[in-house]
Amino acid sequence: MSDTANIQNNKLTKEQKKLIYDSLATNIIRFQEYRLDHKCVKSDGAVLFEYLCYNSYKRFAEDRTSEGFFYHSYERIEQEYGIGKDRVRKIVAYLKQNGIVETKIKGFPKNTHYRIRFDSLSSPNALKAIFRVSESRLKELAAHYHEIAKVVNLSIESAEENLQKEYKTEIDYFKLLSEIFYEEQRHFNQTVPVEYHLKKKQPKANEKTYLNIRDTIYFVYYSLEEARHSEEETKRRFGALVNGFRAYCGALFLYSCEASSNSDALRKIIERIDNYDMVNYASSIRNPIAYFFAEHSSGVNHISADFIDWALQNPSEFSSGYFYSRRKSS
Repeated sequence: MSDTANIQNNKLTKEQKKLIYDSLATNIIRFQEYRLDHKCVKSDGAVLFEYLCYNSYKRFAEDRTSEGFFYHSYERIEQEYGIGKDRVRKIVAYLKQNGIVETKIKGFPKNTHYRIRFDSLSSPNALKAIFRVSESRLKELAAHYHEIAKVVNLSIESAEENLQKEYKTEIDYFKLLSEIFYEEQRHFNQTVPVEYHLKKKQPKANEKTYLNIRDTIYFVYYSLEEARHSEEETKRRFGALVNGFRAYCGALFLYSCEASSNSDALRKIIERIDNYDMVNYASSIRNPIAYFFAEHSSGVNHISADFIDWALQNPSEFSSGYFYSRRKSS
């Protein structure tokens, strides 16, 4: 039976089991090979790394469709290994930075799932992040992890490829709103003197942004009672999302540039929306599109919710873009 067939049937041979067991620190001499003097490794980092290796390999053996991703709560990790939540986050962040660990947020409620990149551990350079051994020993370790990677037999995608696959709809929405943002900014700059023109900001998003977008666009398609909207209602709510975002852009531009001659009209909108957080910090927002979907202290996306709610009440006011309409009529 092939290695892959063994894993699919959850029947590992002694040799296959030995691969992963040999990766663990079985004695104090092996344990000292870790970078115990590094603040992001230390003894608890070495333990957590081995825990991640074992559970990621075990998860794949149990269910190949999992691709090695597994979830254990912070409470369980602390109870079983004595590693607190803050340390787990710090160590995982360090391992992610060095391409050793991948995380994915999924499930309901949302939880962080972990996976070890055994293919990355096949590189001596990657191993330097956690081991303090000679070059020859690094090559030995790399060869060992390479064998594990072959047994697991995964075609592991890059983090960016994973995002593209997992959040395709959310990425499409982000791209759409990016285009609207630039369009509104371009037309705004045509209504004010050159010295007040707003500089173009390159919008970027991460997994957190896409999760927030997912929460927001859910209400384009579903009601609070989780019933699917009709095609007509979905179209209306999509229009409200677009128009609400246009109003949001106008508010940002207004409070980033006091030279706007449209201040009275937009201030009336802002007063109705009662969105003072956005108004007060408009000029300092580094990622204006992501901020539209940002979670705030209340735990909800009140920026997008307020503007979308306003747009549902005023469906035609921003349908062509506020500054675009004004420029055409002037």
